[in-house]
Amino acid sequence: MNNLRRAWLVPTMMALVGCGGQSTMDLATTPEESRATLTRSLEAWKGGISQKDLATGSPALFFQDDTYRRGTPLTSYAFEGEGKVVGSGMSYIVNLTLKGSGEKENKVQRVAYRVVTRPSLAVTREEGIP
Repeated sequence: MNNLRRAWLVPTMMALVGCGGQSTMDLATTPEESRATLTRSLEAWKGGISQKDLATGSPALFFQDDTYRRGTPLTSYAFEGEGKVVGSGMSYIVNLTLKGSGEKENKVQRVAYRVVTRPSLAVTREEGIP
């Protein structure tokens, strides 16, 4: 009986853990939708549109970035390569050029954003990455 339990238990545990195989999690976006959503977010920031206005727009877009929230102006941005699938979203590396204060020069920041478009549009800055 003990061997029978073991024979049943091992495959069951392997199925639950996944044994390092591909995730069966569905993507909550497509590469095209996610890049367009991130571009819309960055263009809004660059254009002086507030996070609140994005969130109450149609369609609503939730863009979480503390630098944006603090009011630091974005003067330009550039994508670094293509996005990659991370979890159920897409992750993008972006070089942001932020306006310096006073006589300080503009500052370039390399950051990562995670994007999903279903069930709602959301862009979140990934801290500690890259």
